[in-house]
Amino acid sequence: MKTVAVVHPTSLLGKELRQRLAARSELVRDLRLLSDDEEEIGQLTEAAGAAAFVGRLDADALADVELVFFCGAADGDREALAGLPRGAVAVLLVDGSTADGLPAAVAGVREDLLAGHDRVVAPPAEVVLVATLAGALAAFELRRVDGTVFAPVSEQGEGGIDELFEQTRRILAFEGAPKPKLFPAQIAFNLLPSARDAAGVEAAVRQALGDACPISLQLLQGGVFHGVAASLRVELGRDASVAEVRKALGRARAVTLARDARRVGPVGVAGDEKISVGEVRAAGAPGAFWIWAAMDNLVRGGALNAIEAAEALLRAGRPS
Repeated sequence: MKTVAVVHPTSLLGKELRQRLAARSELVRDLRLLSDDEEEIGQLTEAAGAAAFVGRLDADALADVELVFFCGAADGDREALAGLPRGAVAVLLVDGSTADGLPAAVAGVREDLLAGHDRVVAPPAEVVLVATLAGALAAFELRRVDGTVFAPVSEQGEGGIDELFEQTRRILAFEGAPKPKLFPAQIAFNLLPSARDAAGVEAAVRQALGDACPISLQLLQGGVFHGVAASLRVELGRDASVAEVRKALGRARAVTLARDARRVGPVGVAGDEKISVGEVRAAGAPGAFWIWAAMDNLVRGGALNAIEAAEALLRAGRPS
């Protein structure tokens, strides 16, 4: 068991991470909640079912920490990251593909690439979803992945949820949508281009896969609270049937095959610990297939991916 710290624990990801760590009694001996944000320091919250205060992030608080999860902006945590004790493992849940050249870690996908590292990035949920599905098809000599990924407003934190809620409430009350704050236009009942850098997401997917093949993605911002969904077209270098592709996807530890493909979507995966794969169909060319899938961005795409990536680092051993 380890002494574990969560930095910025009151963010949406921080809250989900605390909940999931509480269920990892074999991993966590002592859980510390830390922040360098004056508004967050001193807040009363909970950890492992007990009341807990958010402490100040400083050298003393990190002196004997063995595993740290950073849930804030990478730039703001750079000093704390550099000051970690020798041998401590760090996972950065950051809004971006990489931070300071650290590898992107997707649990269950090419974990051999993490050997020799004690600092990794747990990338955005879009990366986790695409890399997990693509990685499950590696045995078929994956040639390329193209697709569209739909992101929820919770990727913008509490502010994104509040904005969608208030717009929805006012529209349904015939009061008219308020002026958008975080999004460029009304997001309720709407679909917009994502503000996230598609090239960065593509690069992180390629990195997680070990640069296995070309990746081309269109990122869209959906008017839903939680859950990432993707429509992917994959091209394989080996002949395969739809049944064989579904079977390969279902063998991935973070994937489940939906019993009713028509029900797969952001609402249906809320709180789920695995990616739900819906329809898989031939795409009209040899070795080409369409895949529809959805995933809870805070659970599998956030907290669980970060925890399992940390466990992979700990299993691999620390760099010499």
